[in-house]
Amino acid sequence: MLHQVLFHLFKAKLEFLALAKIPAIAALIVLGTTGFVVSGTIQAKGDDGERIVHLTIKPLESKTCVDALIAQTETLLELDALAADGMAQLRHLRDRASEAADEQNKTLDPAGLRTQTDASSGRIRDELTAARKKVMDAADLAKCQDGNADTGVTLDVTALRATYDGILRDFDLKLSAILDEAQQKFDALVAAAPTKIVTPPNKEKDGDEDKEEEKDDDGD
Repeated sequence: MLHQVLFHLFKAKLEFLALAKIPAIAALIVLGTTGFVVSGTIQAKGDDGERIVHLTIKPLESKTCVDALIAQTETLLELDALAADGMAQLRHLRDRASEAADEQNKTLDPAGLRTQTDASSGRIRDELTAARKKVMDAADLAKCQDGNADTGVTLDVTALRATYDGILRDFDLKLSAILDEAQQKFDALVAAAPTKIVTPPNKEKDGDEDKEEEKDDDGD
């Protein structure tokens, strides 16, 4: 009975958060103080930036565990959000390269554009994987996720948050470097693109056709 009551309370809170459009990270903090340990992931859907948040609820652990898990989950979600934003910026850079080529009346190689986009997006994914691993390796929180309130961990949550913040800053710097390099590569592709060849109208041929029409008129 208590489980059902708690579930309905949680469901009502989620619906309120969705209507209010409160960020997922803020939702985690609120829910983490109401008797649950909440973890979550963000799943991108389509190219329009729409995201789906998946949350997992487990029984309350020790306060240290709750604080550590919230800090870990926040960091993982922030990494995912940064990566998604980086991917969106990369697509914007690609589109701007195409527009620049059109403005300069150049023919941009679509294969080269696609290859560079794939290479940069692959680097973003690799850096995201590495950053997420650093977060998981920063502290072993397995005992905080076993559903047993009698087990836990002893750690300095403030120091752990500082470590997570360092991982976020490092990932953000690497993301910026990848995008800067992608911009340079796109600019180079545009600069190397050949100018579109515009075939002028054949005036001599047009003149011959006009003469033939005049002959036909004379014949009539």
